[in-house]
Amino acid sequence: MSLQTIWPLIWVTDMQRSLAFYRDGLGFEMVASWELPQGIAWCRLKRGPVSLMLQVAPGNVPPPVEGQAAELFILCDDARALHAEFVARSIQATKPERMEYDMLQFRVNDPDGYPIWFENPV
Repeated sequence: MSLQTIWPLIWVTDMQRSLAFYRDGLGFEMVASWELPQGIAWCRLKRGPVSLMLQVAPGNVPPPVEGQAAELFILCDDARALHAEFVARSIQATKPERMEYDMLQFRVNDPDGYPIWFENPV
């Protein structure tokens, strides 16, 4: 028996704001959702082989604290090109940097403060 993939769940405080960031900014597509009368409560987003889930956080979920929250690392073919794509969509991102472990990477923070790294081997 083998594992196939992982779909991280990200708690969000404002689903519409998060959807604008992930869809319009990062280029993900919504492929599944669960709606309540007040709007989308959960959804799964996908870009290529990468999927993640967003869910509206209950009122008692604190925002992430840098260094204490999970960080997402997404492997890509060309971090510089992806960085340029995001910046063209007005996403704030760190500059791509070559790390001592031979990865070129940059970071964006989602609207709730979750760090997302995009990287490629060099």
